[in-house]
Amino acid sequence: MTYFQRHQQRQEQRQQLKMSEREALTIEERVASRSDLDTLSCAICLSLVAAPIKQCASGHLGCGGCLDQIARSANPICPQCRIPISNGRLSRSLVADHMLSSLKVHCVNHFKYSHQRKKWEKNARGCQEIVTVATSDNHKLTCQYVLVKCQHKGCNEESLNDEMANHIVQCEYRSNIPCPFDDICKFTGTTTQLAQHILNSIYEHVKVNKEIEDIKIRSLEQELSKSGSRIKSLEKELKECKESIKIHCENQFKYSKDSKKWEKDARGCQEIVTVATSDNHKLICKYNLVKCQHKGCDVELLKDDMANHLAQCKYQPKEEKISCPFGTDICKYTGTKTEIDQHILNSISHHINVNNQRIDDQIKSLQQEFKDCMKSIKESNKNTKEEIQNSISMHIEANNQITDTNVEDLRLELMELIKESNKHAVIQFEWVIPNYLLKCPPPKARQG
Repeated sequence: MTYFQRHQQRQEQRQQLKMSEREALTIEERVASRSDLDTLSCAICLSLVAAPIKQCASGHLGCGGCLDQIARSANPICPQCRIPISNGRLSRSLVADHMLSSLKVHCVNHFKYSHQRKKWEKNARGCQEIVTVATSDNHKLTCQYVLVKCQHKGCNEESLNDEMANHIVQCEYRSNIPCPFDDICKFTGTTTQLAQHILNSIYEHVKVNKEIEDIKIRSLEQELSKSGSRIKSLEKELKECKESIKIHCENQFKYSKDSKKWEKDARGCQEIVTVATSDNHKLICKYNLVKCQHKGCDVELLKDDMANHLAQCKYQPKEEKISCPFGTDICKYTGTKTEIDQHILNSISHHINVNNQRIDDQIKSLQQEFKDCMKSIKESNKNTKEEIQNSISMHIEANNQITDTNVEDLRLELMELIKESNKHAVIQFEWVIPNYLLKCPPPKARQG
């Protein structure tokens, strides 16, 4: 931390100390109408109710903290109507919360603290704005009447920002500003003098302060080392002392529900151990109490005595009747677990035979279903094959018809070409007629 930061921290601490010497301005002092204050007063602390506001079943209001404290007390009743308010009988009053937020109050800058009378007083030159509790903080951020404290040490003057400049010039404390390195430098002066002093002496200040800090650090390190050694020595002595303390075994005591305290048990363990060996002894102590395993029973006895108690315990559960594990479709027998075990031993052969018969019937049924399924598949394949063959025949026949049509069209086109060629000249050439045209009739002789 630099010296400037330390100086600023000291100034803030001094200012906070001075501010803490005067009482804070309360909401009650700022309320614009006294009738509103009477309506929202807490019947316990007699001050303005503080959020969250709670109410009893009759609707009487109070601070949430005040009513909760009474609800936890030995006599949890409403101070006004005397009805009980414990066990969650208090409820949040949203209407009162809204009324508190809407309560009209003076701006905080409407008041000024009097150091002579030690109290807050109305300031005729302060802010005359009346706001609500909910909007008070937002108004304070923009209020033109915020008071500024004099920056000179020892001066408690607070005035408007526009008037502070004149005050600073005339302030009687303006020449008593200490050097921020006041632990090693006693210089005091005005703001200008102090600034020049810091510039001229900063190196000496830092050097001297570093030497002082180094000395303090070395001293603290030595003290810390000595303290650490001393602490280790004390811890060792404490551990040895604790381990050597002799105590009775925990099982020598038994809790009495009548007197509600632990009492010595003559039948308990009489062993005396040390604190160090107490836990190990408890693990092997034969007087460890065992709690009854039946639900609802709080009896704790020695392990040897617990067997007799379990047989006679009134909390032991009654055996419920259960069905035979082979299922109701094979066996309808029901009984307790012991009876069921005996029934299974006596009827195991019958159960197995009936179960095997059921399995054989299921196998036969599955075999018949398989045969029916295969028969259905064969018939389906046969029908599919016939449909495919019919479809192929239809496609072949349709294709033949298309081929014949195309051949006829080609033959007619060829005949037309021959007629056209005979009109112009007689050309001798060897005509090769394709085989598929041999069936065509010969062309007629040319006339002319």
